[in-house]
Amino acid sequence: QGIRLGARGVWTPVYTANGRGAVHLGGSVQYVDDANDSVKFENRPEVHQNNRWVSTGNYDASEYTIFGLEMAGVYGPASLQSELFYTDVNGIGGNADMDLYGAYVYASYFLTGEARNYENDEKVFGRVKPNTNFWIVPTCDGPAAGWGAWELAARWSYVDYTDSALAAVVSAGQMSDVTLGVNWYWNPYTRFMFEYVHPWLTRNDIGAAEADILGMRMQVDF
Repeated sequence: QGIRLGARGVWTPVYTANGRGAVHLGGSVQYVDDANDSVKFENRPEVHQNNRWVSTGNYDASEYTIFGLEMAGVYGPASLQSELFYTDVNGIGGNADMDLYGAYVYASYFLTGEARNYENDEKVFGRVKPNTNFWIVPTCDGPAAGWGAWELAARWSYVDYTDSALAAVVSAGQMSDVTLGVNWYWNPYTRFMFEYVHPWLTRNDIGAAEADILGMRMQVDF
């Protein structure tokens, strides 16, 4: 399919209390030379089962390069992270070069006192480990239970496909999302996710539009 080269650098100036306090800063670059000389960028709202709402369509291009900046911070049960993306696309066959942009900001807070698991060796977030796994058993004094880990989360995301080179592409435009969620971790391998998502967009063919989405997911993985 072509050539893809990537590099990433990360600096962790703060790492304390086994990751309950951490500051993460990083940057990345990715170069792609597609063998078909055709690229397509598209995005859906923050629900995987939904359709893709904004798209560049198939665009003749020799190559593209993605530049990224990333930051994250953990302070006990609270965390914040963000990434910024810029994509430089080299058009061919009469297509102009184009610039694409994207970003998100994500914040969370554990009501039950856990912290997001920042793995300093890999420079990534790992599994959440509840202080007490979820369980319920009957006893002589009535039911006894462990309630797992409860996390409140909020996210804003943005993508911009409004380059002048896409003026004639009906599905091109820009889209933002706000997501509010509650995550319930039964144990390190099982979680429930409840989300409200409000996307709004401006697209060349339909102008402005918005929606309200409710989502739920149960995940078990090993």
